[in-house]
Amino acid sequence: MVAVLGLGALAAAFWPAEAMRERAEDRALDASLMGVGGLATWLPAQGIALRQSKPRLRPKAAALSLRILPLYDVDLYAFGSVPKTAAEQALQSSQRDLGHYVFFAKLTNLPTLVVLPKWRTGFATTGVAYPALRIPDQELARLLDQTGLQGLRLNHGPAEFLTAVLAAAPLAEPRKVALYHAQLFNRASLPGHCAEIIGLPAGALLIRCEDLDDIRAAHYLADPDTLNNHGLSLAENAAFAVDLIAGLRPAGDARPVYLDTGTRLLLDLGETEAESYTREPEDLARFFAYPLSVLWAVAAIILGVTLWRGALRFGPALTPGEDRMEASKTAAIDAKARLLRLSGNDGRMAREFVQARLAGLDAQIFGRGYGQTGTGDSGVSRLFTHLAARNSALAADFRAVTTVLTEKDSRLDPADLHRHLETFRDLLERITDGPEPVSKRH
Repeated sequence: MVAVLGLGALAAAFWPAEAMRERAEDRALDASLMGVGGLATWLPAQGIALRQSKPRLRPKAAALSLRILPLYDVDLYAFGSVPKTAAEQALQSSQRDLGHYVFFAKLTNLPTLVVLPKWRTGFATTGVAYPALRIPDQELARLLDQTGLQGLRLNHGPAEFLTAVLAAAPLAEPRKVALYHAQLFNRASLPGHCAEIIGLPAGALLIRCEDLDDIRAAHYLADPDTLNNHGLSLAENAAFAVDLIAGLRPAGDARPVYLDTGTRLLLDLGETEAESYTREPEDLARFFAYPLSVLWAVAAIILGVTLWRGALRFGPALTPGEDRMEASKTAAIDAKARLLRLSGNDGRMAREFVQARLAGLDAQIFGRGYGQTGTGDSGVSRLFTHLAARNSALAADFRAVTTVLTEKDSRLDPADLHRHLETFRDLLERITDGPEPVSKRH
């Protein structure tokens, strides 16, 4: 039983492990150099209200002004497989799988800035922008085709910093931008429904694509290093990010921007004012995540050991009526009588018991030092003489039963022995606890 409970506790502890592992990976990605966790802190500090996507919260789309959608998936039509080795993990291009239907749906309900990916997983884990960790051109070309930008291609600069002062709208003022291994749109490959908004000599950095095939107009940012944690620390990239986000919002619109790092549709498109909150089975997983999983496992093991020990120590449960007071007293008396009979020394045990009680009574009356000889003939005589002076009838009955129980040649059957012991106990209680209890002799 303990083994079964232990296995159950382990199963409960690790059942939500997959869901919790995915959330931990998401948090690690947002906090890494290629994540956008810094942007979520930087924009509010500069006066731009921001809401970040949460799995259980569904904010109203009408209460938001702009969606920032950073992409970490290079194949919207397939879910990536789990790498088996560390080397495969470092070279993995897709860090957060996003379905194509989810991507297109996100573009339809809110003005969106799509931030293209640039780095593989190894950049997040090593913190070093090795050239080999840049996503290959063919994978980025496939992603652009899947987003509706067929034919659009990217230019990649050498493994060095490219700096430029950008002064085009929607920037409020010129900003110096620094990009390592710069990734820019190839102007010659821009589709007809797309136009360059901000560019460098080597290519376009920000483009806007109008409605096409029921896809809402959106802005596309070629190089994510202008907004991610790595890029915000370079040159004036942080100020560029603030001006860019502020400029892409409608004029005078102070509604929060929505930093959408989720892989599901979380916005509420209803007309009610209140935001909705959803509960999912994954919410229960939080109660079993580490370190709570350890506490649940320990509690289950302790419960199992307790039940097992209780079943062996106390036996099966009592049936109704077996726990009555009369049954308990009868069982105790029967057990005591059986022990006396089995020992074969019931008479001697009763005699020693009576002598010990007489010695105690003698010490109570005459004092411990004075009553050390109370078990002898003179002590017993002195004791009964004192008792007779207080209540002669009670003393006579007490002496009679004491004599029967202390005589060495007395042979009593178990029933008589038990009866005399009960009589001795009753008389002793009357002497010590009666209306006129004995007291120490002065």
